[in-house]
Order: sequence, then structure tokens, then C-alpha cells
Amino acid sequence: MNKKYIAFGFMGLFLIALTTAGLVSYLSNTVTGDVTVESPLTLSGDISDDVDVFGGESITREVIMQNNANVPITTHSEFEVIAPTPWTTSLDEFDVFELKDTTNGWVGDLKDPAATFGVAQVCFVRAGNALILDCILGDVTIGAGDTIKYELTAVFNQAIADGEYSFSVQAMN
Repeated sequence: MNKKYIAFGFMGLFLIALTTAGLVSYLSNTVTGDVTVESPLTLSGDISDDVDVFGGESITREVIMQNNANVPITTHSEFEVIAPTPWTTSLDEFDVFELKDTTNGWVGDLKDPAATFGVAQVCFVRAGNALILDCILGDVTIGAGDTIKYELTAVFNQAIADGEYSFSVQAMN
């Protein structure tokens, strides 16, 4: 009789050990993965190309914003123009200075913001030679997979616009 208890005891221990080993093996089978998160917006265009123009001529810089996400993205764009000298208050460096949203079909005269945007100023921030065009567009929502195209056109005043200007744009998510 004792041998039966001992045999059943060993069988019980063996079954418990086998079950525990299987359970540990089952619980330790874990799948892992890595996720890489990138900016949902891609900026492209000819905004940073170097081009020579003469006073009185125009130049157009094109910016394309592509939403790569599967959801709408709300962004705020900031355009910046660096001049060779500090900016005049009335932007006399330009005969024409306009921003066009070719996707939604509007053109804004940056020299006369009241006529285009209904405000007395377009939130220009002048920091020395930098002119930052901020809060013109406000927040813009770009649909999933959609593209918005902007064109910044400048006709340089032939009397005072000599020098090297650089253009840049940044999407502020």
C-alpha cells in the first residue's frame, strides 16, 4: 500500500513538473516588435534653390506639403526670408510680395494684408535681417494623403533690393 502512495506521489510530482514546464514555456513565448515614428509631413519644392535675379525681376518659390499619415494633420506654417540688410517697415524691398495657395485657390498680397486677409498686419516678425511671415495662414488641416502647394512670389525693387536673400519654410506641428 505504501508503494502505491509513493508511486502515485511520484506520478503526481511528475505531472505537476510537466505541467509547470509547459506553462512556463507557454507564458514565455512573447512576440516583440519595434515601431519607428516619423514626421507625418513632407516638405518639398524649390524653396532652397539658389537663383540669381536682377532688381525689377520676379522670383517664385514653391513649397509642397504632403501629409503622409492616414489621418488629417493640422499644421501651422512659418515662412522666413533673410535679407542682406535689416528690413524696412513697409517692405519697400519688394514691388510685389504675395503668397498663393494654389491648392485652395487664393492669393494674398503681403504688402497690403488688410485687402487680402482683413487684418492690418500679417504678423511679420522682424529680427534684424530675418522677416518671418507668421500667422498668415493660421492652422491648416491637410487631409490624409493630401497635398497643399504654396507659392511665394517676390518682385524685387530695382532701387533698393540688391543683395542675397534666402527663403525657408517650416511646418510647426
